[in-house]
Amino acid sequence: MSKSKGRSGLLAKTFCEVCNITCCTGADLALHKQSPRHLAKTKVGKHRRQVCRVEDGAVDTDDESECESQTTTSSDDLYQKDEKYCPICKVSFTGPEPAGQHYTGAKHLKKAAVFKSASKYLISSCVYCSDCHIYCNTVEQLQIHKQSPRHMSKVEEDDSDPDELNMNYIKFSHQDLPDCCKVCKIDTFTSVSHKIDHFTGQKHQQNEKRQSIARLSKPEDFCHACNVLLTTPSQAYDHLNSPSHKSNVAKTTKAPKKDLPPINIRLEEMSQVLTQKTPRSYQIELYRKAIQDDSIIFLPTGTGKTLIAAMVISHVLQQNPKRQIVFLVDRVLLVIQQSKVLKAELAHLKIRGKKVEIAGLCGEKQDVSGRPLHEHHILVTTAAYYLNLLENGTVRWQDLSLVVFDEAHHCTKSHPFSVILKDYYEEEDTEAPKLLGLTASPAGKDTVDKTYLMLRKLLVNFGNANLAIVEENKRDLLKYKTEAAPVIKSVRLDMKESDLSEELQIYLLTCYHQLVLSIQDFKDTCAINLDSTTVISSEQLQDLQKNISEMLLPCYKEQSSIHSFLCHVLGMAEVLGLLWECGLEFAIEKLTSVIEESSDRVAKEMKLQMNPKIVKIMKEYEVGSNEMTGVSQLLHDLKENMDWKNGIALVLVKMRRSAHSITKFLNNSKLLQRKKTQAVCMVGHGSGGQDGGMSVNRQKSTIAKIWSRDNHRVIVATSVAEEGLDLPECDLVVVMEPPNNVTALVQIRGRARKRGAKFIILCRNSGQREKIQDLLSREKNMEDAALRIISCSEDEEA
Repeated sequence: MSKSKGRSGLLAKTFCEVCNITCCTGADLALHKQSPRHLAKTKVGKHRRQVCRVEDGAVDTDDESECESQTTTSSDDLYQKDEKYCPICKVSFTGPEPAGQHYTGAKHLKKAAVFKSASKYLISSCVYCSDCHIYCNTVEQLQIHKQSPRHMSKVEEDDSDPDELNMNYIKFSHQDLPDCCKVCKIDTFTSVSHKIDHFTGQKHQQNEKRQSIARLSKPEDFCHACNVLLTTPSQAYDHLNSPSHKSNVAKTTKAPKKDLPPINIRLEEMSQVLTQKTPRSYQIELYRKAIQDDSIIFLPTGTGKTLIAAMVISHVLQQNPKRQIVFLVDRVLLVIQQSKVLKAELAHLKIRGKKVEIAGLCGEKQDVSGRPLHEHHILVTTAAYYLNLLENGTVRWQDLSLVVFDEAHHCTKSHPFSVILKDYYEEEDTEAPKLLGLTASPAGKDTVDKTYLMLRKLLVNFGNANLAIVEENKRDLLKYKTEAAPVIKSVRLDMKESDLSEELQIYLLTCYHQLVLSIQDFKDTCAINLDSTTVISSEQLQDLQKNISEMLLPCYKEQSSIHSFLCHVLGMAEVLGLLWECGLEFAIEKLTSVIEESSDRVAKEMKLQMNPKIVKIMKEYEVGSNEMTGVSQLLHDLKENMDWKNGIALVLVKMRRSAHSITKFLNNSKLLQRKKTQAVCMVGHGSGGQDGGMSVNRQKSTIAKIWSRDNHRVIVATSVAEEGLDLPECDLVVVMEPPNNVTALVQIRGRARKRGAKFIILCRNSGQREKIQDLLSREKNMEDAALRIISCSEDEEA
């Protein structure tokens, strides 16, 4: 016996359709029909769809009548049997043989019985839910489905306009669909439901994509969005469906011109809660001021400026749902932080029936959800990156309703904040969006009058905005404002450290003069002049390092002699910085590597000999023979002021190498080992310095370690931790060298906002102590100037 694929011709006379087999002769067929296997199948009765057709008369009449009674199935009037597709089970077949096996199977028969019992409720066209893309058997089942949580959540997440939501049974007309599918090689469809189910199915859509990809037959086919050569159809398919390609397409899709309604911003109660967190009274006061006019909010660090911005964004977005909002920051890491805050605070908000779409754009880390940028409600990015988006047409300034500037005190000179305001806000003829600035230190000069003028200039640069400060709820603000007064400690260099510091300064000044002779327009390029000085200050040292690493080194890569000399000077400057911030041991370690790497080459090519006194100090130094004044004082402050169970200490330095060296020193110290805790290092990601920087991923993982509060209690950081970065409240803040300006002072002190926190600044000489006193007086001038601005504004209104 064998299985047969057909029932015509000679084989039909020996074919048993009950068991779907062909016998060699009619006698064999008769014997087969008396076998237990055949009889077991024929006893299934009315629940099976069987056909027994024997044309040679080998089966008696009783068997034929029995078989005929079994050929009639109650669902025959509902659908026609087809050898390619079963509409009840939604299964396709490759031929008659698998079709026959399927139709006689228990699974099909069970579904056919259910299909028959529900047939009286079926309507002529498919009962279809266009939101969930599913079919229901009855109208009643569809109504129950539409009341289910799954359907309701799908409607809320639907991208279409609520006014255009179609709740009909069928989203499209089956008459618009072809009667065959050439993509999947299906000639006919057995029913309307089969046709609709096929064209809306995932298999058809995948085949359609693959067929379109298969047209890429030329090796020179190219993806312009990603600048990738597509050599084969399979590579093209994988690439075009990859997240990176979708992200690049989203970032390069041009924003179309839109006919938008005028910007409408008025102070009124909103139908939805503004933010997830309940704002404080002073935050509500500043939010109301920001809604009424373009404003720069002046509020201390750690008192909730970002929440106020989220409240304003929520308000403006609800009143202008078709326009976009952009949140601009100064650094890449702040993009991740601020977008995370906005997503958390606006998670409940729905604009035109759908959740708020927030895109975070920062270098390689793009969170755009595969959608074009102009389709997002809110963009969070750096100002420089947003300038590029505006210039290439990916976004349009005319589509904005609000622009938020984080750390708005940067709106000076040629900063990207200023460029955006000058090139777009002031020049565009279209309706200008609302402006909102956030800052903790808008200005700071040595007199109140100068500070007032500086603050007034900032407001003019910011589109003649108003300054918003807390006036009615000062008592509430004082609860959250840091009360830590700076403790200034003098930690003078010891004799060996002083000798090395003096000799290093002399040598660096000699190198400076050599650079002036070797490089044309060196003074203009670096914007630093050391001609009339014999002592290098901390600020001058930082400027020299920054200008060499960022401006000169990239320009002289081709000239090996000058390039190696610049690297040598940069290394010696780091030695001096390490000496001031850490101590003699770290400085000698770095000095040794610099001399071994470049001193001979510099002497040969630049005719500049190393100071013999520096070499002598280096050779005479023995590791551990001298107590390092800087880190020794740091260990003492940690031991005396640190809460090792629940506290966090922040140590701020100016150089990346100092941060790495101090972190390593602390982790090897007996104090931290005894307390079973560790120090973590946090530096920037730019290209300055020979140390390089941290990637965004490393910065994120470091912040995660800090917030976990597991066994990481000490943070050693550069200026990256001064402003904007979201860190836990600190019990202790130690600054290894005084800050350069009042902005840095205000931002650093804002880190010590935990009640009872200590704020310690280490000074190396009397000049640094005087400088700190000057910065504190400038901070007071900033507050007085802000009050004068408010007073003058009230007089003008009166």
